[in-house]
Amino acid sequence: MVKLGQNGQDLLPICVDSLLHHASIESFGKDIVKSNALPLLSEIHNRLRNDLNVNIALCRIISLLSFHNEVLEDLHTTGWIGILAEWMNHEDLRISIPAARALANLGNNIEFYKRHVYLLHPSYIGNKDPKVDVVFVHGLLGGVFFTWRQRTKTDISIGLLESISQTLHMPGIRKKISKKFKSSEPHTMQYIQDFEEDDLNEVKDFEVVLDDIPVSGYCAGNCSYTCGGDKLTSIDDKDSFTYCWPRDWLSDDCNDLRVIGINYETTLSKWNFFCPHISGKTNIEEQSVKLLTNLLVAGVGTRPVVWVTHSMGGLLVKNILCKAFYSSDPRTHQLVKNTKGIVFYSTPHLGSNLASFNPASQLVLRLSIEVQDLRENSPFLLDIHDRFLKIIDSLPIKVITFVETKKTVFTALKFNFQLVTPESGNTGKGEYYEIPLDHLGICKPISRFSFLYRKVLDFIQEIVNQSDGYP
Repeated sequence: MVKLGQNGQDLLPICVDSLLHHASIESFGKDIVKSNALPLLSEIHNRLRNDLNVNIALCRIISLLSFHNEVLEDLHTTGWIGILAEWMNHEDLRISIPAARALANLGNNIEFYKRHVYLLHPSYIGNKDPKVDVVFVHGLLGGVFFTWRQRTKTDISIGLLESISQTLHMPGIRKKISKKFKSSEPHTMQYIQDFEEDDLNEVKDFEVVLDDIPVSGYCAGNCSYTCGGDKLTSIDDKDSFTYCWPRDWLSDDCNDLRVIGINYETTLSKWNFFCPHISGKTNIEEQSVKLLTNLLVAGVGTRPVVWVTHSMGGLLVKNILCKAFYSSDPRTHQLVKNTKGIVFYSTPHLGSNLASFNPASQLVLRLSIEVQDLRENSPFLLDIHDRFLKIIDSLPIKVITFVETKKTVFTALKFNFQLVTPESGNTGKGEYYEIPLDHLGICKPISRFSFLYRKVLDFIQEIVNQSDGYP
């Protein structure tokens, strides 16, 4: 055994990563507990508690082990329950979200969050049952930890992958420095406070023009591109930044929600190494089957559901709903019957030119199966879309569609193109808006007063109001 010197410190993170891969195969998870690895992992945590990447890997391992109810006692006796409770308040999403899932699984025998399914809100098991489930599904190369972040003004171009560096410090909310005036003199502070209150009262009389307003589109009724000043003054933390607006904004602005984030693996090329225990076939059809199974285990479909999707995530949800609609299993069919709304952020319903490389380029790139599924006018996509439209015509499901109008800049490949055109992104149903953003920015509101966010918030709030008295 390697002594825990400098070499040991270098070796431990590698061992933890290897164990994480082992734990990701569900049938192998129990082996880790049976091998008495939990005390060892606890010791690694104590020694490397300041190593962010090691803590992320450890948290993911424990989160994966939470799929097995019989490990609860072992996790408690080895101190992991306390560590998870501490991690749930961690500022990095890659730790706080898996920790919340683990605690939810260990304390709940009704709704279980298996692989690919994360509980974003509420972070604890309460007595009040949510009225509506809101499920967020990312697209190709996306992830629950970074797809739904707030956009910044510097988000101009991207590399080949929309991902985050493993060494990047990524807090859940980054607060800016307060600019409020402070004084030790009570009379001065009272004067400042009265002045600020008068100023806020004046603001309430104005309408605030939203960010990210569309350049084109249509809606059934009146579509407002402003909001009242009272909403502006009601948000205390206006100067904050979030890496997960569904968790930090939506749960705060709309009550009675359970917010779920889907996180699944995708790849651009077959050059990626595949574990022999994990199938390399991750097409839309197979991914849909996996997600449908895990969503049912999490109790999705037992109450009204709203889906919020980006890019390929919308195709997955459409295929899931098609499977549920034509299923003879009552529990599965209930999922589509209780679906009340769908939001599409630049979903390529008819395919994308991302998969339209010439034959020579395809031989070199060895495009993955999921990318090949995105070919323009793919018979597979057209079939899903036709069946989906029939579902929309037969069930009271509301649809909102946002489509990009700007090209996405790929700095690594030295070119740019529009991944989803209005022709491919428009379902022809419900409300439709063309937004002057690129493919990655379309699902990232620049603020809480972005049209991209306020429209979805009002949409969900309307469904929550309609669900009052739902059995």
